[in-house]
Amino acid sequence: MKRCASTLAVQFLILLFSSSTSLAWAQQLLNSAIPVVTAGSTNNTLTADIISLSNERPVLRELIIQSGILATLSSDKPYTFFAPTEAALKELQYESAEKLQPIMQHHIVLGRYALIDLKDGAVLPTLAGDSITVFRKFNAVSINSIPISGSHETTKNIVVHTIDDVLKPKKLD
Repeated sequence: MKRCASTLAVQFLILLFSSSTSLAWAQQLLNSAIPVVTAGSTNNTLTADIISLSNERPVLRELIIQSGILATLSSDKPYTFFAPTEAALKELQYESAEKLQPIMQHHIVLGRYALIDLKDGAVLPTLAGDSITVFRKFNAVSINSIPISGSHETTKNIVVHTIDDVLKPKKLD
């Protein structure tokens, strides 16, 4: 049964990741402790949702994997992910995993926040251990003065809002 699950995992990842760079990340996933596709796991759907959610966002997908936050996002806990645009994320592509992890965690808060739930002045603690502030003026919402610009996607436990730039954690300044 384990051999079958392992073969399915390889086939699944090959289908999901089409570029050579992404195939390298898929190989790393297979060698890591992250449960991507295993028999009897309840996180399979969540992980697949996260990966498929970012299929149109290859840089985001790679940074989620490289930073090690895929395991966190694959849990059953509810999260809101303020994901920078692909253009903004390109500046992070060559960062080390050690530096990248707190940056990516700074974009994630515990709890599912739809756009309507983000109240002006709300201070939300991030997974990096610091906080971000919501600013709302009429229908425009920003996080630490960076506008939420677009798509508001959801999976079973995650809400993803696209923001125009990378949020910089204070600890890295």
